[in-house]
Amino acid sequence: MEKCRQKDRYYCLAAAGALLKYVEMIQNILFAPKSLKIVFQALDKTTYIDVGTGTQLELLRSTSDPAGSGSLLGVLGHTKTAGGARLLRANILQPPCDLPTIRDRLNVVQELSENPDLLFGLQARLMGVYLLSWEQSVLSRFIVDVDHLHSLCIQIPKQDTVLIAETRLNYIIGLKHVLELVEPLQRALLESELPYFRYIRQDSVQRMNMPLSVFLRHVKELSDERFGLMLREIGKVLRPDAFVHKGSVAMKTQRCFAVKSDINGLLDAARRTYSEVIDDITQYVDGLAGQTGLPLRVSHNATWGFHIQISDPDNKIAISTIPDIFISVQRQRSCILCSTEDLLLLDQRTKEAVEQIEVMSDLVVKELLKAIQGQISSLYKLSEATATLDMLQSLAHLRSISTDYTRPNFGDTTAIRGGRHPILDKLGPDPPIPNDIFLSKETTFLVVTGPNMSGKSTYLKQVALLQIMAQIGSFVPAEFATFRPADQILTRMGFQDNMEANASTFKLEVHSIGALQHD
Repeated sequence: MEKCRQKDRYYCLAAAGALLKYVEMIQNILFAPKSLKIVFQALDKTTYIDVGTGTQLELLRSTSDPAGSGSLLGVLGHTKTAGGARLLRANILQPPCDLPTIRDRLNVVQELSENPDLLFGLQARLMGVYLLSWEQSVLSRFIVDVDHLHSLCIQIPKQDTVLIAETRLNYIIGLKHVLELVEPLQRALLESELPYFRYIRQDSVQRMNMPLSVFLRHVKELSDERFGLMLREIGKVLRPDAFVHKGSVAMKTQRCFAVKSDINGLLDAARRTYSEVIDDITQYVDGLAGQTGLPLRVSHNATWGFHIQISDPDNKIAISTIPDIFISVQRQRSCILCSTEDLLLLDQRTKEAVEQIEVMSDLVVKELLKAIQGQISSLYKLSEATATLDMLQSLAHLRSISTDYTRPNFGDTTAIRGGRHPILDKLGPDPPIPNDIFLSKETTFLVVTGPNMSGKSTYLKQVALLQIMAQIGSFVPAEFATFRPADQILTRMGFQDNMEANASTFKLEVHSIGALQHD
């Protein structure tokens, strides 16, 4: 057995090393020394669910509509952060089967759902982290994921470019904003009067003869003094009003003026040049407006840069009447966009000034990252803590909007009264018919019979989905539910011929049964 474990560890370490080398070669980056810690951790106290079972139970995506929300993840997914969404997905695919962990989560979910003020306050603070993300869904350009922040701090590009400087400035501004949210997030939890949260305020948990739960450990990790140390170091370099803005133009302005004055003389000179060019553009357009008598104003976007916008909400101005000095004339819904040769030259000067500012600012930011290098490892704890809090508030939110959900119990029997299929209960056109089930040590095998389309497969899927929900720490759609913790959930549903694999229905079913017996 020990030889097998050593062999597994060798392959895991070799795979981790190969992955790091692949990332370094493909992304052309290096990892800072002593910034990563590789740990071999066996997946114990978790439930095994094979790939086929996950697909048949529609844990992550619907088989009929893969792009839709008809899955267990779609039902449970009320997370506010990217890390929380990833943790919820991982728990659905691999639920814990450790009873203390499950009961700990259920306690938190129950108390959060019964205290709307605390739940909404927690969501608002997590939403603050979410609004900082850069790579997610509709707000993808404006999100700073804590994991991505940490990746930035430990990765060293082999060659610095203007694009890398922009990214580094974006993330250091995002890191400042995230660290500023840690204290309000912890304060919201510490000020709660709910029994479970009051334990956090005790000087010694051991005095209460109560072990420190996983949730309490994450909350206490929010008080890590290294967060304050990093924030103070960042405060020495960045302006207090530097924060993430929506829109590329606003973020460009933030990058230009994020670093405080009098830190780098060349940076201050580049900023003055940029401000002077902006003033020149404003005066130039105002002068054109006086000469032409047109309602001109300066506008800017990522595609055009600085350009002229002519207000025309009623479409009274014909493009043919626009003076020849204007070029690249285009009509929009309520305005006309255009430019001039002189304005193009001024816009090019602003781009050159911005590049100089970002390069100079990046020099300051790189020194700042060196100063906080020793505290970067605390971001691991911050990522784990916020992801756990986010996942638990997501489950609490589901319970708060589903008043007919019940808290599951755990024992030596599986007994469900009035259980409903969780996906059909939320997304089905009609309410599903409740069903009961009872399994014990004496009755571990049931035969379900019925005509075609009578709901046999739906009934079997319902039992498995409720089991997974309960072990994640979620309330379940039932009148009463008791479960036995399961360390494996395996299914075998109907198959069709697979011509590509030269396999008939019978052959596929034999292979599936053999895999179940092997597992």
